[in-house]
Amino acid sequence: MNLRHLFGSRPPEMPDEVRHAFLKILYYTFISIRATKSSELIFALSDHAHNIPDLIDRYTPTTFRYYWEVERPCFIGALEKISEQPFGPFREYWAVLEKHYEILERDHVA
Repeated sequence: MNLRHLFGSRPPEMPDEVRHAFLKILYYTFISIRATKSSELIFALSDHAHNIPDLIDRYTPTTFRYYWEVERPCFIGALEKISEQPFGPFREYWAVLEKHYEILERDHVA
């Protein structure tokens, strides 16, 4: 049971632009998986994307920070190991997520 509901506070909601960015990342992940024959790239893409639906469904600033600080860098590292550049289609959407991360960090420090 989530205690926040007992005391009337609502869990934080994911901002629409952040949700949209994650949905676009999922979209380009699926398109890329469909288009490649590289099993290493398929694994890297699916490993990166598999937690995103839960992050969207159960958003908290902590889980978002974990994505940005741990999961995304692991994905970039996996791409580098298979000689792939950081994933071009994601750059635009990572920029949106980076802005959100900076806001969270500013608010967290304040």
